Amino acid sequence: MKLVTYLLILCVTLLISCSPFPGIVPEEITAGYGIETVGDLTIYSLDSHAITIVKIPELSSLTFFRQPGKSLAEIAADSNFTLAVNGSYFDYESPRPVSRADLVFTHAGYLRIQDSVYADMMEGEKQLSTLFTYDFQNDSAGYFKLEQLDQTMKYDLVVQTGPQIIRENVVQEEEIKNSINGMGKHARTAFASVDGTEHYIIVKQKPLLQAGIDLVELGQVLLDTGFFKGNLNVVNLDGGSSTSLYIKGHPELSFHSGREILPILLCVK
Repeated sequence: MKLVTYLLILCVTLLISCSPFPGIVPEEITAGYGIETVGDLTIYSLDSHAITIVKIPELSSLTFFRQPGKSLAEIAADSNFTLAVNGSYFDYESPRPVSRADLVFTHAGYLRIQDSVYADMMEGEKQLSTLFTYDFQNDSAGYFKLEQLDQTMKYDLVVQTGPQIIRENVVQEEEIKNSINGMGKHARTAFASVDGTEHYIIVKQKPLLQAGIDLVELGQVLLDTGFFKGNLNVVNLDGGSSTSLYIKGHPELSFHSGREILPILLCVK
């Protein structure tokens, strides 16, 4: 199972030692976003950490999309998506074939869309510690522990993923450190909600010859920027080599969009 920085170096020792980010002063981070508007999406680029934050106007615009065999860019073009990202963990159908060409990817962990359950709960999987939920009608997201599955029945979409990076403005260090690769230096994909009413997709790229980020660091960066105002919750969706981002008409903001995609995508028309 595969589990979702540009670093501006300042050569001023005092500033480096005082900053919560190596080489960046706090004022620079707070004010250092590039902003683009694509359709109804607002896209913020924190170039100093190769982080892209996309504000989604409403959850009902999200599509949970499953179609292997094409690249992210191809699927987005075919369906006229404005945004597409890899959306969750994946596994392989058993028995696993010898040839990669014969691999069939499946969702890893519990997956329910409306009244249909497409994959069962994976118990004892430390990485998949969270049930991430959408209620499209009320435009709200929820975050639950696995043992709270019975509380998710009202939601239109329930996805087992994790770990949760931030819960109510607190980085979940213990949960992250207990996960399989939360402390690894990887590219990352995450979903964030502020006060349950503002929703964001976050992609941390891993540029060539530069390090990725662990989830404790990512959580701290997101809190310390001061970008999010209100009660912030963030959950990890995926990461590593499967991290991909497509933004229509903006190849400079897209990332790995030419790769063959995995079965689970989050897309916005």
